[in-house]
Amino acid sequence: KAMENLGLMYLDGFGVPADTETGLKYYNMAIERDDAEMAYKLGNFYYKGQHNLEKDPEEAIKNNVFGTLNLAVSAQKYKIKSLKQLQKHLKKKSVNLITLYILQHLGQIILNIH
Repeated sequence: KAMENLGLMYLDGFGVPADTETGLKYYNMAIERDDAEMAYKLGNFYYKGQHNLEKDPEEAIKNNVFGTLNLAVSAQKYKIKSLKQLQKHLKKKSVNLITLYILQHLGQIILNIH
């Protein structure tokens, strides 16, 4: 959470001079530590053009796919056996509806659940 807060502070210039490079550095440090949620959020920032980032569909997809796959692996780690359990798990992770739809189908494939 600390890296996310620092990243946002620099991206938005909240309490510090706006510095996109430094803001992205904090997000990428978390992503390198396999923080799927940070990858997912960064993908959404690129998709929507938020927090002083220009819209970039390629970066959005790259980060959302990484986040999505890691969340699916996380679901497997928690021994999720049904689609309903997967949906509940993902809602706790603040996953939006599009990603939830993708993950449901990935979950069916990866986890072989119905």
